[in-house]
Amino acid sequence: MSKHPAPFIDEPGVYNLRHLGGYEIPGDQIMRKGLLFRSEALSRIDKKRQRELLERLNVKLVVDLRTPEERRLFDPTEIPEAAGSLTVPLPDISRFGAVPRSHPEYLKLAYLSILMEQPRRLSTVLHALLDPANWPVLYHCAAGKDRTGIVSMLLLALAGADRETIAHDYALTELAVAKIVAEAGVNPSIDVIQLRSLPTGLVGSRPETAIAVLEKLDTTFGSVTDYAGFLGIRSSEVDRFQNALIARDVPLAPLSP
Repeated sequence: MSKHPAPFIDEPGVYNLRHLGGYEIPGDQIMRKGLLFRSEALSRIDKKRQRELLERLNVKLVVDLRTPEERRLFDPTEIPEAAGSLTVPLPDISRFGAVPRSHPEYLKLAYLSILMEQPRRLSTVLHALLDPANWPVLYHCAAGKDRTGIVSMLLLALAGADRETIAHDYALTELAVAKIVAEAGVNPSIDVIQLRSLPTGLVGSRPETAIAVLEKLDTTFGSVTDYAGFLGIRSSEVDRFQNALIARDVPLAPLSP
């Protein structure tokens, strides 16, 4: 089995929908598929297809990381009746103003700004995503690259994935963005988040960016697990997450109060 399987889910008009699963974890373990889904906003397909897609994936919860402005422009995701929704707005990194957009470390600095300055919101997101009772769950922002990428880095690290795997998953978004930009050249309405108008550095998702962010968390907090503790995530939550995501047929013990 490949250490880095192809996790994309084929759905016309959706370019960055994929499992956060199938990856190898040290100790000869595999992350289960079909539990955690990451995606861009589903705005390119109509509401009926959005609902049908989520029903097909058996999604119980949709976590929307977009700002209120983004939701007004592109509408909330259409949620099936049996599913719930959670909206936790994280800042749009394209509007990070601390350094010029041309700065070579723009993405790293923007990501760290969210990680350091949005602890309550990230805590809410992680509490929801780490809880197997909410699975299968889909979480998304606009392009499924930056805010979704940050959350995915944290989830993979807490699952026990190595840095190479985390960086690989982050970098896969470049494949999705390339498809969006290519099809937008034929049909500009496809590019609803205007990726073509952004500087090259903002559109990219290079693996070294993910590595640099994780290293900064290590030097600041000790580890990503310690950072999660800073967010108020209990070790029992992380243990339960790992057992449910990696081990098969393991009964889920209730969390201690």
